[in-house]
Amino acid sequence: QRATCEAWNTFLHCVDLAALGPNLSEIVVALLPLLTTYPDLVAGMLQYIIVKNRKLVSKHLASLFALPTVSDLDDVCQVLSEESSALDLHSQIRAVLEGIQHERTDVRLHAARNLVKLLRDFQGEVRKFVLGSEKVDPIVDEIMTALLVGARDASSELLPVLGECFGVIGAVDPGRLRTVKKGPKTFVIHQVNDVAFATELLTQLTRAFKAAAEPRIQDCCAYALQVVLKEYHCADETNDVGKKIWCSFGEDQWEVLRPHLHSRYVFEVKKAKDVGSPPFYSTASGGQTYLAWLNTWLCHLITQVTDPFAKNVFTCSSVAYKHDIQLAEFLLPIVVRIVILQNNITACQEIKNELLVVLHDAVATSKPQGSPAVKELQRLAVQTVFSVVHHLEHCHRAAAAEIGSSNVTAGRSAAASSASKASIAKHPIALFLKGIPPDLLSKVAYRYVSFARSLMYFEAQARQDSSAIDYSFAQKIYIGLEDADGIAGVFAAQKDGALSLLDKALYHESTGDLPSARSCFESSAFRDSQSFAAQQGYLRCLLNSNMVLHASDRISCLIDEHSSWSSDLNGMRLEAAWRLSQWNTMKTAQHTTPAGLLSRDGLLCQTLVAAKMADFEKFASSLSACRQEAMAAVALTCHESDAYRRSYPAVVRLHMLEELQHQIGTSPSNSGLATFSPCRRLWEDSIELVQDSYHMREPILCLRRAILNMVPSSEIVQKELSRAWLLSAQAARRAGLSMVAYSSLVYVQSIQVPEVCLEKSLLMWDKGDYQQAVLDLQRDVHVQWGPDPADTMSQVAKNNAVQARALLQLGCWMEEKALYGCDTVLKQYEDVVKLHPNWADGHFHLAKYCDHVQSTGSMDNAAKDKYLLRTVKSFGLSLSFGNKFIYQAMSRLLTIWLDYQQVETASSSSSSRRKAAEKQEQARQKKTLMALNQEMRHLLVKLTAYQFFTAFSQLVSRISHPNPTVAALLEDIISQVLVSFPQQSLWMMVAVCKSSVRERAARCQSIMEKAKSCDDRLAKVMKDFMDLANKLIEVCSRKCEGAVQTLSIDKDFRSLVRLVSDRNFSDIILPLQSSLTASLPTEKSSEQAECHQVFPANAPTIQAFLDKVEVLPSMQKPKKVWIRCSDGVTYEVLCKPKDDLRKDCRLMEFNALVNKYLYQDAESRRRNLYIRTYAVIPLSEDCGLLEWVKHTTGLRNILNKLHREDAATYMGAKELKSLLKLVDINSTLQRKKDVFLKDLLPRHPPVFYEWFLRTFPDPSAWYAARNSYARTCAVMSMVGYILGLGDRHGENVLFDMTNGDCVHVDFNCLFNLGETFQWPEKVPFRLTHNMVHALGVTGVEGAFRRCCEVTMRVARNQHDPLMSVLNTFVYDPLVEWASQGGHAGAQVEKAHTALNRIEGRLAGHSSNQGLPLSVEGQVHHQIQEATDVNNLCQLWFGWAAYL
Repeated sequence: QRATCEAWNTFLHCVDLAALGPNLSEIVVALLPLLTTYPDLVAGMLQYIIVKNRKLVSKHLASLFALPTVSDLDDVCQVLSEESSALDLHSQIRAVLEGIQHERTDVRLHAARNLVKLLRDFQGEVRKFVLGSEKVDPIVDEIMTALLVGARDASSELLPVLGECFGVIGAVDPGRLRTVKKGPKTFVIHQVNDVAFATELLTQLTRAFKAAAEPRIQDCCAYALQVVLKEYHCADETNDVGKKIWCSFGEDQWEVLRPHLHSRYVFEVKKAKDVGSPPFYSTASGGQTYLAWLNTWLCHLITQVTDPFAKNVFTCSSVAYKHDIQLAEFLLPIVVRIVILQNNITACQEIKNELLVVLHDAVATSKPQGSPAVKELQRLAVQTVFSVVHHLEHCHRAAAAEIGSSNVTAGRSAAASSASKASIAKHPIALFLKGIPPDLLSKVAYRYVSFARSLMYFEAQARQDSSAIDYSFAQKIYIGLEDADGIAGVFAAQKDGALSLLDKALYHESTGDLPSARSCFESSAFRDSQSFAAQQGYLRCLLNSNMVLHASDRISCLIDEHSSWSSDLNGMRLEAAWRLSQWNTMKTAQHTTPAGLLSRDGLLCQTLVAAKMADFEKFASSLSACRQEAMAAVALTCHESDAYRRSYPAVVRLHMLEELQHQIGTSPSNSGLATFSPCRRLWEDSIELVQDSYHMREPILCLRRAILNMVPSSEIVQKELSRAWLLSAQAARRAGLSMVAYSSLVYVQSIQVPEVCLEKSLLMWDKGDYQQAVLDLQRDVHVQWGPDPADTMSQVAKNNAVQARALLQLGCWMEEKALYGCDTVLKQYEDVVKLHPNWADGHFHLAKYCDHVQSTGSMDNAAKDKYLLRTVKSFGLSLSFGNKFIYQAMSRLLTIWLDYQQVETASSSSSSRRKAAEKQEQARQKKTLMALNQEMRHLLVKLTAYQFFTAFSQLVSRISHPNPTVAALLEDIISQVLVSFPQQSLWMMVAVCKSSVRERAARCQSIMEKAKSCDDRLAKVMKDFMDLANKLIEVCSRKCEGAVQTLSIDKDFRSLVRLVSDRNFSDIILPLQSSLTASLPTEKSSEQAECHQVFPANAPTIQAFLDKVEVLPSMQKPKKVWIRCSDGVTYEVLCKPKDDLRKDCRLMEFNALVNKYLYQDAESRRRNLYIRTYAVIPLSEDCGLLEWVKHTTGLRNILNKLHREDAATYMGAKELKSLLKLVDINSTLQRKKDVFLKDLLPRHPPVFYEWFLRTFPDPSAWYAARNSYARTCAVMSMVGYILGLGDRHGENVLFDMTNGDCVHVDFNCLFNLGETFQWPEKVPFRLTHNMVHALGVTGVEGAFRRCCEVTMRVARNQHDPLMSVLNTFVYDPLVEWASQGGHAGAQVEKAHTALNRIEGRLAGHSSNQGLPLSVEGQVHHQIQEATDVNNLCQLWFGWAAYL
């Protein structure tokens, strides 16, 4: 070690430290282990690098992490502390995350430990990143992604540290993390002589060379590198192939490869051992290792390769892959494919036998048997088989697509195409794959917990034989995937009697219906007392139903009756033990079970016992083992597309362990065992992070109760215990588990906790006993706090808040069920705001009720005005105390104010009495309007600009308000928003500035002048902005005659180039959806509202326009331009002429608001429901900009391409036109039906499923994409139905090729305009047979129907704020309505008619239904309408209902 230190010291003093900067973290981590032995030498080196040469390495010091607290390192630590303090928290975290993704394990470990420290030091700030705003801060996504990536191939030492990071952050609800999922990995079919293969092979060999642990292994890799570089002529600069390969690498790879261009390694060939004949796989002896089997089989396959070049490349690689599993796994599928394509029947049969031996061995037993080594061999061998089969399937699909495309390109006849189809079927790979049954692959995948793969092969088998679908197995797969919607879909789709009683029990359990599940399990166990599955399911239901004592007794009885079940029931026995704080049982289990065989709950029991005994050393080791177990589950899913969601239960366990460590401590000095340290605030924030689900929150609450039972009892401990039970009751009630909720409340009743009375009444209300719930809550409020709320004003704020909640709930119930008169309900709400005057909820509900009374009650105008004033004031107060109700309150508040109109002046013919009355009425209204204006003026000062920005479109739409005082105040509000957010506001106002209505344009100009007077810096920004808008209008409007496909910015739009290239041109943001969407602070952070970052600070600004302009071939000739922005990214924008984009813009606002409410809803968030939105900017009344939606392709394009591959059934344009002659608009329904069913559908079979398989070949990516398709399609189907969105032909429905999202474009056909077409549209949304078939075996009954119901429920619950967005059409009517003739009143009437239909749908009214339907009924009716053949056959041919 002394020599090592001296060598390091010499090295560091001999090289340029600036050049070592990128490797600084590796150097420091390498030196730290020597610090304890030679502190002086190591400290001297670190001081030399960091202190003396600080300037040379300063930009790399951020990548260093905290060093040990040693006196010799004080100067070093001081420098690092100064560098760190200069960075904000985001930058500090990102610097550490870079270390976690480092190649070296020791660097990653050191970085992970420092991330734990950093997250703990700033835990409060990190929690605010999640809870402090509408959107989770992107840094949280970055942390989670880095931790998941770090879990891949992590060492046993690193895994628990990464688990600790997860725990410190907390189990953040997956629905809150709007991570941008990476697209599916491009699947490359390597040919050995290709540049791509050579590049990948050299990359793999380089990695193996750098990772080699021994010199001998590194020499083997060096020899392989040498030969491969020579075979591909990489040293020959005149060889094009070699040059391409060499240029595909970077400097890091060149450093490794360059010495091997001319090296002279010689490999001594030894006589190969006789390994026998295939199949080589065997688990009988128990001595075979995975690497040995893999190498043996691969070496044997290479001997069968006939191509000399390929054989030489593979042979030289063999010396390396014998020591590197990753290299062998990379080569095996390629070698297998090459051997199969040689069409050697014997070799193909050997390969097939090898694969089948592994697969049959995997399903030979229902449970893994043998030693851990044998289990590991089975698991890895199965993964390898799947890798080989997956590779072959993709090659087969690519070959079929290539042959199919050549059919169309060559214009072959149907007979020739049939011959080509036959050739595909006889392709060597196709013939080989026929011998691998999909159902076998599905069962093996299920057996090894690869549920997405299992589902993919299950559906392949179902497509082959749809008459024998095993719904029971499908249900098990969906249970494994934890897909409740899929489980419900299977249950709905299965035939009568297809599911057993046990299957039904599993269905009820998976969907959260524990009472029904418990009954089914109990009945099943009664019928077959030897059924372990039934008994185990029954016990699970008992534990999940909080019947822990009953479960513990039942387990003991079962173990006495069936001793062979003891080990299988041990986990449940220990879970019951720690939940009941049965310390003796936990200790006994700890001593009787071998340490290596402890289950998850066994490890937790061991940890709790160590904590109870104050054995901190044992506690720390047990805690680490628990984290190791949880992170092992995370590591299993970290490669999947939706890794965090799939591993969330394990993350919840890590969250629990962090809470345990926080309370117990790590030493006697910081232990919380002797006295409980109140941590309620920390626990409150912690539970808010977690998914709002009983099954996710209850384990955390159970552990809290176990922790509290370990410490000495006190008043604080008892209150915390009660609170934990109360939270369990609330979670159970929200999940519909009334019995569980009631049993939890039983534990709280012995302690006087104010919240209990409210929770009991809520539970009673949910059970349908409305009158009794109200009476009980009134009585409990009287007992708890007394009859007069004023008497409690001196109590602590906490009790006031609880009482206010109870009184507010009473008021809501009184209002909902009309149990009391108006005055009583109003007083109830008034009592709430008196008791808790700073609570937004109280003011909001008071405002809503006042608004309801004045709009529906029978009273004179003076009384109505009083209620109006009270409504506006209360809405304003609710906004001043938070943003919880901002979208409801702000829109309604503005509507009341802006809709208030004075009566017209009395006519001369009126009687004197009539004139006097009208004059009096006018005076009263004038006074009311003055009061409203005064209140709005007050709110303009009190509220923030971003709060008004949420209703900016509504404000701008009323810019021509007839009342001068209102108009002036309206201008002040808009100008204040414009000053605060000039970039976003200007993009939203530009169309108004170009309005054909002079008054609107003039008012807009006046607002801009006001804004300039407030901030003179805006003058230049506004001028540049309007100049840019004018130039973009020119781009939109440029006429393109004939077949012009491109234009030039430099030649055709020189003025635009001059404007943007001017060095004084303002930094104007590009109108992207991400840059225009406000992120509001939550209620808790509203006091920091002034410093809240509403819009992204680094929004990209326009720097230059690229020269090329693409003219799209549609009728309007829209133009696509490319804009380079300040972030270095080039964005695509569509300049669209001859179209009123205000409809599209309003719909995007509507969709954005729907997204906010979907995000707020727990059920929606769990399903990750959203609408894909993009920026739409009207520049005038007939042109505008649209953000280009990248990576998408149209449904028609997808299906036509797939249909063309089978020219025998493909129906070309000529043939389709011939069918038009058979039917017209006047043909009978039966005639249309016959053509649709007999001529069109048989020639257009469902093929959309194939696009998912080709685009997302990885099973987890396929499953995630299919789910994204079902969910986004469902959400947009419901929103489209509500808005009357039509013209959903195959070019207006796009699909994202990176994640499967359904993206709708072109919203010109709104408000049921499709019903007025020559061929009226009969369907509410597009749901053709292709779209249904692509949803899988459940069809519309799975995720699609459930997501439709969730979306419709959310939309109906948020009726008012959604309608406020659409009401802007009343005051800013569409150009097309004006073009249809009629005066302004007629245009307004058209707007009202359209909006009334939308209101009806939001109230549950369907087209042909008299009474409103339930959400389920409404969704069911619309799905039936969308899939009804009678409707589909009557659609215009261009809509392509047959696709």
